[in-house]
Amino acid sequence: MKYYKIILFFLLLIQKDIYAQNDNHLYIIQQGGKYGLIDTASNIIYISKVKSPYNYIVPAPGYYLIQEKDRTGIISINGKFSIWLEKSKNIELTGGITENMIYIKDKYDHYGFMNKKGEIILAPQNYINSLDGFSEGLSYVGKQITEYEWKYGYIDTTGKMAIDFIFDDVTSFFNGFALVRKGDNCNIINKKGGIIKTFLGEDFDYIVSDGLSFKYKDKYGYINMSSHKIIPAQFDWIGKNYNEDLIKIRKNYKYGGYIKYKYGYINSKGDIIVKPEFDEDNDVRYIGDGLIQIKTKDYKYSLIDTTGKIIIEATSENWWHENGIIFSRKGCDSCIKAMDLFGNIIMEFDKKYYYSNIYPINKTTFLVKEKTTKEGYQYSILSIDERKKLIYSTNSDLRMKKLNDNLFILFDPCINPTCALYMLINKNGDILIPLTSGLLIDSFNGPLAKVTLYNEATGSKVGYIDRTGKYIWHPS
Repeated sequence: MKYYKIILFFLLLIQKDIYAQNDNHLYIIQQGGKYGLIDTASNIIYISKVKSPYNYIVPAPGYYLIQEKDRTGIISINGKFSIWLEKSKNIELTGGITENMIYIKDKYDHYGFMNKKGEIILAPQNYINSLDGFSEGLSYVGKQITEYEWKYGYIDTTGKMAIDFIFDDVTSFFNGFALVRKGDNCNIINKKGGIIKTFLGEDFDYIVSDGLSFKYKDKYGYINMSSHKIIPAQFDWIGKNYNEDLIKIRKNYKYGGYIKYKYGYINSKGDIIVKPEFDEDNDVRYIGDGLIQIKTKDYKYSLIDTTGKIIIEATSENWWHENGIIFSRKGCDSCIKAMDLFGNIIMEFDKKYYYSNIYPINKTTFLVKEKTTKEGYQYSILSIDERKKLIYSTNSDLRMKKLNDNLFILFDPCINPTCALYMLINKNGDILIPLTSGLLIDSFNGPLAKVTLYNEATGSKVGYIDRTGKYIWHPS
């Protein structure tokens, strides 16, 4: 193992315990045209030295990559670690950092890595044209053989080749195993390169933390990397997004000159929960809280859980779910029933309300919208004892959304963000941020949520609120 020390290239390791809180998050700001990072107490952790179009901050899992005119740097998401590398013609940071290794490359796009002490463990090599993050002590690396051909292998944290460049495609190691491909043969291998299991596949892609879809002859299958359970390639599509351990699948069937889609669900373990035999996308639909709505051939709807167990028997009425509450017109043509996840009725709403006009704050309180005039709307808090508290009246037809158990937004997103309308309220109906034009409130990312104020003349300004709705950095 060789250590290359390149003192001229970087300012070595700045370690300061500047972040004492448990909330390990930093957030990007702009101050006077300069980019910076703050913690959840609005302390400035980093601010760029000068205004420059060359300065920017790129968030990535666990760290931020910072580009300045004369140097690049990495700051960990908890603010405790940073390292800077002076820009030169020979080496620069790429932003990758996993298992205490920081990835570097030269001007020819050859890759290597150094440790957090600034020691070059592996100088950029002309045979390494791509470098992935370390996982369980190994990182896969790619070598370009021809203009269109690459081969992949694995290196360890000393820079030594652990498994040679012999594969056409690879994944990172997970629980001691990785998935690799040579031609049409996919293999699960251990860290020594030993083959544990083989199956046919042309391509694969992670869709959950321990599960991958793979393709073979235009069909898709699924493999769980923990149990090594395989669903052979038989589906025409597998969804890349999943909810609460559910992955949507589809099969295509030819009817005369038409193709009919059939949908179902599998879980991440590789079990088929709902067979792909439902005609339309909405005939089998995940509605939240581990519940799947199924539309039967006689146009009735039932609810099952992620194991396939029936929670509510079939009824002629459609179901709607929001924030842990199920809505239905079951047995009531002129009202809407709100039920818990076991089918117990909590409250009945008058027919003047529609599904989209009721948003549950919790199991006893609802945020409701009523049309008062031809162009007017009234927004109120309604409890199960039918007490009502008026929040706001406006001519704007606003949507309702939960940020957390305490905060909710009323909003009109608008195509142009400068005309967007957002208001923040708490569960008691108190207005924390009044209805504002050009305002956009994002979902929470850790302890804070980003608030952006758009203005055609001055551009956008970014701020942040905490989980109580209080500004810790104002967008001004």
